[in-house]
Amino acid sequence: MRQSICRNLLLAAMAALLAACSTPAAGPSPSSDSGTAAWAATRSPSPTTAPSATSQPPPTATITPGTARLSLSEAVWLGRGRIVDACFTPDGQLLAVGWGNGVSLWSAETGEERWWQPTNVCLIAVDVQPQGRAVAALLQDGSVTVFDAATGGAHRFEGAAPDVYWGDIAWSPGGERIAFQGIGPGRGDPIYLLDKQSGALQEVSLSAISDSVGPHLAWSPDGTAITLAGLAGSCSVVIDVETGRKRFSLGSGNACYSPYWLAWSPDGRAIVAATGRLDLLDAQSGQAMRSLEGRVRGLPMNVGNLLVFSSDGRLLASRGGQGGHPVGWTPVVIWDVATGQVLGQLQGQSEREDRVAVGFDGDSVISLYATGEIARWPIGAGEADEVVIARLPALAPEPWLAWSADGSKLAAAGRGGLAVWDTTTALSLATFGPGLSVPALSTDGRLLAMTDTERHEEVIYNLATGAVMRTLPDASPILQGAAFSPDARLIAYGAGNRAFVAEVATGRVLSELAGYPEEQSIVRVVWSPDSSALVVASGWPNSGPPGLVILWEQGEDGVFREAFRTQAVHTSYPGMPVALFSPNGALVAFEDMPRGKAGATRIPVFDRTGGEVIISLDEYVLGTWASAGVLLAAEAQYDTRLTRWNVRSGEKTVGRGRGQDIYAYAPGGVYYVTGGDVRSGRGGIDVHDWATDRVLCHVAHGADVSYVSWSPDGRRIASLATNGTTAVWTVEDGPDGGR
Repeated sequence: MRQSICRNLLLAAMAALLAACSTPAAGPSPSSDSGTAAWAATRSPSPTTAPSATSQPPPTATITPGTARLSLSEAVWLGRGRIVDACFTPDGQLLAVGWGNGVSLWSAETGEERWWQPTNVCLIAVDVQPQGRAVAALLQDGSVTVFDAATGGAHRFEGAAPDVYWGDIAWSPGGERIAFQGIGPGRGDPIYLLDKQSGALQEVSLSAISDSVGPHLAWSPDGTAITLAGLAGSCSVVIDVETGRKRFSLGSGNACYSPYWLAWSPDGRAIVAATGRLDLLDAQSGQAMRSLEGRVRGLPMNVGNLLVFSSDGRLLASRGGQGGHPVGWTPVVIWDVATGQVLGQLQGQSEREDRVAVGFDGDSVISLYATGEIARWPIGAGEADEVVIARLPALAPEPWLAWSADGSKLAAAGRGGLAVWDTTTALSLATFGPGLSVPALSTDGRLLAMTDTERHEEVIYNLATGAVMRTLPDASPILQGAAFSPDARLIAYGAGNRAFVAEVATGRVLSELAGYPEEQSIVRVVWSPDSSALVVASGWPNSGPPGLVILWEQGEDGVFREAFRTQAVHTSYPGMPVALFSPNGALVAFEDMPRGKAGATRIPVFDRTGGEVIISLDEYVLGTWASAGVLLAAEAQYDTRLTRWNVRSGEKTVGRGRGQDIYAYAPGGVYYVTGGDVRSGRGGIDVHDWATDRVLCHVAHGADVSYVSWSPDGRRIASLATNGTTAVWTVEDGPDGGR
């Protein structure tokens, strides 16, 4: 019978590692804590007076390499991810949307979703058949899936090599073949042609691409030629789809046309291409015939078509949207192709984030924004005349992810709203639109806290009843969300540079936690296991100067008072702890930046019972607690090996695991998980043994992993990727039973 990681692997490893460690003192009981808390509130020992763990070399234990093996279940995919790619049919009636984890088809006229199909593999690119009868998607594993536009029925075809992280897919003008091309770690693939009816796959000769060039495929209207992307010094070319032979180059030498700012006119006589200015090229020779008015500015090259013709060829539109620095937000520009003159420009609303696709619907331009809004704009009208006609459920989660204690529920928020999922079934338990952010779940997973950024309220929502339980005033969003106390009686939430502690049942505020710098905001809240104390940290958006970290103890009168403070540099970094209560709550390990020592870090460990720092670990950063008296920490400078410290005896045990940029620790610290990027060939997560740094298992997410999180019970791992996909993996014993 398979057993949980927490039941045999973790306990067996901990027994071996901690056998020589002294037994820590018991944590304070609720009855005896009140006097200590009141005394500690008047005495805030400075970590600078604490004994340094590096003043005398402590005894070092030896490590016996571990033999535990782990496996992870198949991924459970939560939500859709963000909008990765999208395109309108030439008549502007249908919109195919490729999400991080699936495909949907929409009526661009009514805003109605016709169907949604998850792929459970990360999506790279999508294209809708010109006739509107099918949608094709290129997936990260190299396969192609074709969806029936009427029913959403899917047919998967084996494609190219796996681990695709950049690619394009395009239907032939007649709708009978699909061209696709990708690049993977250290490789560039050729163009493949897939016959929709037979499933036959044909490789276009001489079409392999450099792994430094993103593919962009554009068919000639007669279906005999296609573009092959290249960069300066090796310009893009137009090739014959049957032989792969070059018909002509799109530029010469260093004067190359961009492979992404390129489109064929519907009649096949011309190609419009850009080098900053837009040129109309002869489709037979590639020679420039004339230029269009104005210039275009750079946009991201790997997201959809940047130039689109109207179905009759009279009009041309540039997509516009969010370009890189220093380009900034660029407008949609509409040209009259015959005269080359600009007919209108639409800057649009930059707060909607980027544009993903544009198309023509008669004399109007329709846009899809990354936030899910479909908007229509009459060509040449004013900015205010752009009207939103539909909103797609575009939730792209951002760190942080909030768990219930047993890992059965997970909540996440992004620009498009907020959602709570069942991590076993992937069912959505609740979804909310934009304006609600930074979720937090109660320990039992019944209550959800979220900040209403428009009303400046903290909302407590009952997931069981589906109703708002109450709202609390003067709330501001914080990095890690508000936090319920473990017993669910209290909630602490940010209010600018203050925090409030309120009763969940009544909403009555018990304490206002003040004294933080006026120019900073509350960013973190961490409760003690017994709900009698909490750590609240301030910081700056997107890092900035050090934040203030304060431990607050609750007295007999129910009021929370300051007991200890430090300053930390990582308060605004998601996933990096700045304070950790030991499992029994007796000790608190803090990140601290010594005054006058820029860049230096240390860990003071504060004993709540004695009201003093019992050890200070110089040049270490926080990891996790292995037990009530043993702390896992990583060296902060050159040798970043993980070390277990018995904080009462000063004994340390040095492992081989390393501190990482993207990581999370299992409860108990026996294992840690790291996230990787697809370009390195590690586009997923690795679970490591801390002692040996051996990778116990690897699973592919399919996109660059930007955040990982281990559930509080140790049974699940969540990975969040840059394409907005969230995957949850169940931790299981290995084939040897974990021994």
